[in-house]
Amino acid sequence: IIHMGHAGFANNGELPVFYMECRITDPKPLLDIVDKIPEAIGEKKTVGIGATIQWIDFLDLFLEKLEEKGVKCVIGRRSHKTPYRGQVVGCEYACLWSIIDEIDCSIIIGSRFHGVGASITTPKPVYVVDPEMKRLYEVNSEAEEILKRRYAWIQVFKNSNRIGVLISTKPGQKKFSTAVKLKSILEECGKEADLLTVDELNVDQLDNLPYEAYVNTACPRLSIEDQMKFRSPLLLPSETLIACGRLRWENTIYCRKYLIT
Repeated sequence: IIHMGHAGFANNGELPVFYMECRITDPKPLLDIVDKIPEAIGEKKTVGIGATIQWIDFLDLFLEKLEEKGVKCVIGRRSHKTPYRGQVVGCEYACLWSIIDEIDCSIIIGSRFHGVGASITTPKPVYVVDPEMKRLYEVNSEAEEILKRRYAWIQVFKNSNRIGVLISTKPGQKKFSTAVKLKSILEECGKEADLLTVDELNVDQLDNLPYEAYVNTACPRLSIEDQMKFRSPLLLPSETLIACGRLRWENTIYCRKYLIT
């Protein structure tokens, strides 16, 4: 498989995967936004910077230009899932957590998708720099609305009795042991739970199965971005533990564990 666009993330399948990282070559769209940042962040003194792989080559230049404007910047460390310092992906924001005690807010270079992910899994304000759209904006208010909806789906899940625990067949998303543990916990809570293997989370397929709710152990962002396509709750593992009384809501949101599957 030739995978274009991302850095290497996981290769647990039978077929070898070759990653062709796609990088932006012109920093101008990014640097054109620098002048707007000091006013936008206000009195926040220290900024953590993260970026998608497309903009990773310009992190140091971006930091340099921001510091010329009087903004102190910190770039987070790499992790076992993100091979470059400052790199973020949709479900992994370890680079921000590596500097979370040093910063007052975060700037994500990329898109709304990555900014929202950072906002629901870190406790500091998050701003998105979108060079392609030539925009700078905060995403915390949107993240708050998403979390309100997630909480409502948890309440629906609590009143559901027959649960399907979804296991993806995709490399890097196949979390069989997690699914088995969650099935056991659900049964301890008096619910009927079955393990279901899927390749794609298809709306028509799930809506025609005899389950009142689902647990998603595949890509966590499917529960965040695609929930409204489904008529039944599609909970994350962490949300399932909240529904079963094993975790507290207020101790799970704005934390790394929220999106972990």
